[in-house]
Amino acid sequence: MTRETRISFPSGKENLEGIVATPTISEPPWSGIVISHPDPWMGGTMDSPVIRTISSKLTTHEIATLRYNYRGVGESTGSYEEGKGESEDARNAFDLLNEWPDINENKLGLIGYSFGASMAALTTQSETSVSGLVLISPPLGLLDSEILKTISIPAIIIGGEKDLMTPPEKLVSAQAALPKTTQLRLIQNADRSWSDGADSLADTITKFFQRLWE
Repeated sequence: MTRETRISFPSGKENLEGIVATPTISEPPWSGIVISHPDPWMGGTMDSPVIRTISSKLTTHEIATLRYNYRGVGESTGSYEEGKGESEDARNAFDLLNEWPDINENKLGLIGYSFGASMAALTTQSETSVSGLVLISPPLGLLDSEILKTISIPAIIIGGEKDLMTPPEKLVSAQAALPKTTQLRLIQNADRSWSDGADSLADTITKFFQRLWE
């Protein structure tokens, strides 16, 4: 069972909407994870089916989540800022969860899907209390950048074997140049939409954080 609380929080000059989901089957403090949604210009929101599936699986396993809409998405004010403003949104979302009552500040993680993977990766550069990172279907621009090479915390890149935009061979090649703390997992029969494979994706993420924080 999950308790969901709708919230609004500031990010620069904007106000963002979000949902904090906390477990009801266990007592706090809980581990906490911020989930950044996929490409807003392609309709990605905090209520994307994949995002909701991941959040639900995590809270079922006693991990709280915060999912939120970037500026210009849903009820969040502002407009798309080509990553600059959205990276600020991701940092502010993480700061909010870090200060949320009953969250264990020593067990905080980030998840990003597609465009959100870039926002999550950038957040690790300024937020030293992040202890785990999940990158789902990361864009090629992120894989080709130097950002991932600087990430020393435990991380996992998860891709679909049928993803045509970030093909598996590109993920394998990119991982070879990354720190050994970064794992790679490919999910069979899944493409970039995760219409098939969302449950396997959520299971993989949940197990990653459970092992990290056990």
